[in-house]
Amino acid sequence: MPRITSFNLKKLHRKELGSLALFVTDRVEVLLPGNHIPAPMVELLKEARAVFDASTGPDTNPLETRQQHALYALCVASSRELRGLVESALLRRQEDLQRAGRMVLRAIKRRAKNPRRMGIPVGVEAMRQLINDVRESSELAAAVAAIGATEVVARMEQECTECGTYWTKIREGRAGRTSSFEATYRLRSALSRVFRYLNSMADYDEEVAKAVGEVNGVVEPFAITIKSRATIRAKKKEELKATPSPEGATAMNAVDSPEGA
Repeated sequence: MPRITSFNLKKLHRKELGSLALFVTDRVEVLLPGNHIPAPMVELLKEARAVFDASTGPDTNPLETRQQHALYALCVASSRELRGLVESALLRRQEDLQRAGRMVLRAIKRRAKNPRRMGIPVGVEAMRQLINDVRESSELAAAVAAIGATEVVARMEQECTECGTYWTKIREGRAGRTSSFEATYRLRSALSRVFRYLNSMADYDEEVAKAVGEVNGVVEPFAITIKSRATIRAKKKEELKATPSPEGATAMNAVDSPEGA
């Protein structure tokens, strides 16, 4: 009675699940000509695989990702240049320059203190708000001009616009795409249906029994890997239990000390 090795599909990493699905798809397609497996079941598996491949991995393709980060790096560089001009003004002896530097510094801290630590959309929006503050306040605009940062702010505005537009374009391109969570669930379900069918027919169809054996050749290493991961996790838990925390050790020392007695 050949059967596919029992294991938990949920324990597979996404790359492992994708590799398994690719092999199973190729193998069950061979069963189609002799009607050894229902064609709709194979089609559902192929569709689930296509959706999975499109939805997992990076949210954008590598070229888009690099371009997006390159545009944001320009925005951050201009923001740092503005901060440098502010710090330079604060070191000058002229009181009016120091006052202008302090005003611009307050505006920066209010809006875009450290855009490098912000996500791209959040950082771009923070810098845009800073630019709007400069536009709406003649006093702040004069302070920016006094420290020689007018050109930097104008450049930063253009860079933020380009970066924000590109980010929106990428988001719109991903609109309607199935989430990676849903795609993974659908692929696991499709594989489970195929496995159940193969197991149910293996005793009655020689070709199906042969396919089960070949699928097992791929499944068994994954099953071993899953067990190994579980063993490693269990050992780590035991090690953590056996190793007292610093707080626990301190408490035990306090109890064992003469004062604790």
